[in-house]
Amino acid sequence: MTHARPTRTFAEACESVLREPDGEHSLYTTLAPLYDRMVLDAEEQDDYERHLRTLARHVPQTAETVLDVGCGVGGFLPFLEARFQHVVGVDAHAELLGFAARRAGHAMLVDGDVTDTDCALGRHFDAVVSLDSLTARFTDEELLACFQTVREHLEPDGVFVFDVVVDPVAVAEDAVGVYTGEGYRLERAVDVAPKPALPGVELRVDYRVTDIGGDRRATTKECISVRTFDVETVESALSTAGFGRVAVERDTGDEGTVVVVAQP
Repeated sequence: MTHARPTRTFAEACESVLREPDGEHSLYTTLAPLYDRMVLDAEEQDDYERHLRTLARHVPQTAETVLDVGCGVGGFLPFLEARFQHVVGVDAHAELLGFAARRAGHAMLVDGDVTDTDCALGRHFDAVVSLDSLTARFTDEELLACFQTVREHLEPDGVFVFDVVVDPVAVAEDAVGVYTGEGYRLERAVDVAPKPALPGVELRVDYRVTDIGGDRRATTKECISVRTFDVETVESALSTAGFGRVAVERDTGDEGTVVVVAQP
């Protein structure tokens, strides 16, 4: 179990931008408190309920252990804890795990990178889940490494359930959000630009921070590449990693994504 670092506050996230607007800022690092607030949105909660129904269709009721790959700030962990006796969340971003630790009940958290084939979690699982489009940030090599890591940690009759972005329409909508608290205002605007060479799209995110009680303002940017995969590439990587049975669910309720169910 990882010892998660103390979490930043929303005020500290805003101050990091005000002090160093030209620094590197990301939802996975300095702006993690914003990420934590975003998962509380009603739409996100509906997504977690839908993910749980997806698992119910594919994971046997007898399954007791589950691994959440790319658990982030732990938004899905309480839902998994209500269903499974033993829950483990793994993420490569230690900054996010601090928030996951506050949200989790009995789940164990591990600071680890599943694209590293030496990643060892010390046990096997009846189910492995990744339903937050984690693969959209992977290269072909990282995709295969992730699948190999999952296969190494899956029980012989276990099930791997994950989603894949297959069409940019999944992230095609621009978005604007405003967040306030602790004397600060943070505006987040997302512009989606095609990136055919990836293939996929690039999310160009602008952040504007205002110290409400003072006269300080600053802006910073973050670019996030979202990779699309064709199903054949995913199936080929799963086969190479040792998965023998693969099914693709296309009617997921989330346009532009498919759910893949893989077993050894």
